[in-house]
Amino acid sequence: MGAVRGFRDLAMRIAVLLPFAFLGAGALGPILAAGPVLAQSTEEDLQRFNTLTRMAETFDIMRLEGLENDKSLAEDLFGNADDPTWARSLDKVYSLSRMSETYETAMRDLLEKDPTLVADASVFLGSDLGQRIIGLELEARRTSLDPMAMGAAQEVYSEMQRTDTERLALIERLVVAADLIEGNVSTALNANVAFSRAMAAASAPGQAVDEDQLLANVWAQEADIRIQVAEFVYPLMTLAYSPLSTEDLTAYVDFFESDVGQRFNLVVMASFEPVMIDLSAHLGAEAGRLMSGQVL
Repeated sequence: MGAVRGFRDLAMRIAVLLPFAFLGAGALGPILAAGPVLAQSTEEDLQRFNTLTRMAETFDIMRLEGLENDKSLAEDLFGNADDPTWARSLDKVYSLSRMSETYETAMRDLLEKDPTLVADASVFLGSDLGQRIIGLELEARRTSLDPMAMGAAQEVYSEMQRTDTERLALIERLVVAADLIEGNVSTALNANVAFSRAMAAASAPGQAVDEDQLLANVWAQEADIRIQVAEFVYPLMTLAYSPLSTEDLTAYVDFFESDVGQRFNLVVMASFEPVMIDLSAHLGAEAGRLMSGQVL
């Protein structure tokens, strides 16, 4: 169990989400059992929402990010970042169908509680500007997989801090309106709890988990997570929105600060959180299972 505790201390799940493409890193439940047949209007709203926000592409990118970023955990599990056993585990964890189903289960419930949200949000989401911004965010997330590109984005952000205070102020307003720091920190902490619980249970079946110690280990990561979230969010936003004029970026910020933008943000963040928790729980279970086998 000493090796398991050591690995758990190293594990820090960061899930940073952008406004349209990745609302929610970021704070990051299992798939719920199917309930009664939904009204057609709710199902239509869900599909319209998914189409406008290009959710299929979002989950494709999340899978690529998971396969790439979590590959390094194999170094702690096996001393080999390219271990094929871990690669197979990651392929199973980052299931597109499970991510989509978990997200849609949460989204359906929320849309039923706010039946006008899709129509209201579509005024901006469906506009030429809204669709352009969604595309820019998706492109930025794909680009973020390249460390050199993110290094360049950090340099651009640093330069903007020195020379373009107007644009910096707009990005900072958007960070606040979309809750991109605290929301992502909360999601990452919740995801880390799910990861640690699942890994402990899988690595030592039948043994009681020290919940207090587990939570203490996770909360000890809060400051580091907040730093990492900020260091990722600001350069990524700088990269994503660099093609936008000041007027277009202002319109985007105004949308997020509006009543409909806040409703939209809360719904998508809440729908992504169970996805991140589910992914982290599956990842922790795979890590614990494989470590247990290694110890044996």
